[in-house]
Amino acid sequence: MDQSWTIYFAGRSLFYVEADKYRPCFDVVNILDTIKSLNIGVSIVTHDLNLKNCLKENLKDVQVYGRKELRHSFKDKTISNTKSVFIGPSDDDLFISASYKLLYINPGWSHEHGPKAEQYGIKIRRVEQLISMLKILVNQHKWFYKLKISEKSELISLMSANSYVVGKKEKDVLDHFQEVLKRRGTVYKDALTFHLLSGMMQYEELYDIDYWGEMPSSGMEPSAILVEFKDRCRYLTGKKTKEPILIRYRKIIKSHSLSKDERLKLGAGRLLDSVKINPYYEGKLKDKTICIIDDYVTNGATTEMARNLLEKTGVKKIIFISLGRFLSNYGVTYQKEDYQIDGNIYGENHKYSRKEIDSSYGTNAIKEDEAKNEVKEIYDILNGTGDE
Repeated sequence: MDQSWTIYFAGRSLFYVEADKYRPCFDVVNILDTIKSLNIGVSIVTHDLNLKNCLKENLKDVQVYGRKELRHSFKDKTISNTKSVFIGPSDDDLFISASYKLLYINPGWSHEHGPKAEQYGIKIRRVEQLISMLKILVNQHKWFYKLKISEKSELISLMSANSYVVGKKEKDVLDHFQEVLKRRGTVYKDALTFHLLSGMMQYEELYDIDYWGEMPSSGMEPSAILVEFKDRCRYLTGKKTKEPILIRYRKIIKSHSLSKDERLKLGAGRLLDSVKINPYYEGKLKDKTICIIDDYVTNGATTEMARNLLEKTGVKKIIFISLGRFLSNYGVTYQKEDYQIDGNIYGENHKYSRKEIDSSYGTNAIKEDEAKNEVKEIYDILNGTGDE
C-alpha cells in the first residue's frame, strides 16, 4: 500500500525544553508508532544538532531533518509536499507550512505558541485527539455536494446543512457549526477548519488558486468568521493578497425576511445592485483562478450574483466553497441565472438584466451522503466518545 500522508513534527511539539534539556511531552515512541500504523509517514524537524543526532540513533523508520534541510528538500522536490501535515507551536512552523502548502496544526499541549501560530493554526489540544483526527484524514474525504455551474465556475459544499432530517449526533455538530458561522461562536471552530482544510488538500485544484475571497454579508461589514477561514486558506496555499474581492456597498434585506417564492422570483437581481468587485483587482483577475468562501448555499442567488460579476472580468476559473448546503426535498435546489451586465463592475453604477433562468439546474449536482459520516466522527472525537 502506498503511503498517503506524511506528518512533520517540530521538535518542540514532541519535547518540552527545560534548562536546555528535552523532556517528552508524552510517550513519543508509542504515539509515533500509532501514527505509522495508520500508513502515515513520520518525520521530525529540529535545528538542535544534539537532538537531531539522538533521534536518529533511537527512532526507527523516522526521518529527521534540520529546518534548512527540509526547506531545500521541498524546494528542489527531493520530497513531495502533497498530503503533508506540519505540527509545531512556533510562527516559523506556520511559515514553513504556508511556504510549501502543508496543513498546519498548532499543538495545544505545547508550553509556548507564536502569535501567528495562534491566529492561523488549527489548534488540537490533546495528542489523543490528534490521532483520532488523523484517522479521519487518511480516509477518502468526501465533499457533500458538487455542481458544475458553467464552463468557468463550480460549487462545492463541505457538508449538508439540513439539521432537521438527521440523527442526534449530526444535528448537534451542525447546530454548533451554525453557532460558529452565524453568531461567531468559538465552539467547534477548529474542527470545522480542520474539516475544510483537510478536504482542500485532497482537492488538487484548490492549490492553484491565485486569489481567495469571502462572500459579503447582507450588511456593510464583512463576516469575521468567513474572513478568518479565507485567511487560513490563504496561508495554507501561500498567498499574500488579503484584500476582499467582493464589496457590498449597499445594505440589503436579509434573505430569511423574504418568502421562498419571493427569493426565487427576485433571484440574483436582488443582490447585483449592492455588490461590486474591489477596484484593487481591476485588470488583475483576467486568466486567474479564484475561490470564494461562503457559509451556506440554499437556492444559489448569492453564488449567481458573484458568478455573473466575476465571469465578466475574464477569470480562468471560479471555485465557490460553501461550508454548508441546504437541500430541499422538493422544488428548486439551485437556480442558475445568466445576466447581461453593462457599466463599471468595479463601481456602483453597473446595470443588469436577466437573460436566462433555469430553476431546475441543481439536478445536475453530485451529492455524496457518505460525507455525513465524517461529521459524526468529528462529534465523537470532540466529545471524547470516539475511538481515541
